[in-house]
Amino acid sequence: MTKDFSMDLNKMVTASASWQETATDLEAAARGTRSIAESHGDINWSIFDEVWQAQKKSAEWLRDRLREGSSEATSISNVLTHVATVLQEKDENFANVLIKLQEGL
Repeated sequence: MTKDFSMDLNKMVTASASWQETATDLEAAARGTRSIAESHGDINWSIFDEVWQAQKKSAEWLRDRLREGSSEATSISNVLTHVATVLQEKDENFANVLIKLQEGL
């Protein structure tokens, strides 16, 4: 395996880890919106109830989008990890074939 190829694989693995961190952060942000949607439910909002209900719906919409983003970031991370693993395995197999060919000469 060449040094440049190893560095490229390492960058891919690092990028995968970064996407997974992003997914974790987005999920944490999604959980944070729960406090907006569920807080102050015991208050009688009277004439402001319509505004309060809209705020709750907005928080729910935001939570759903954050969870979608988290899911997509996890998918990107998984693809990068898979591609890096496959490329590394193929490179190692090719190197082993070359070694066997050299030994046979």
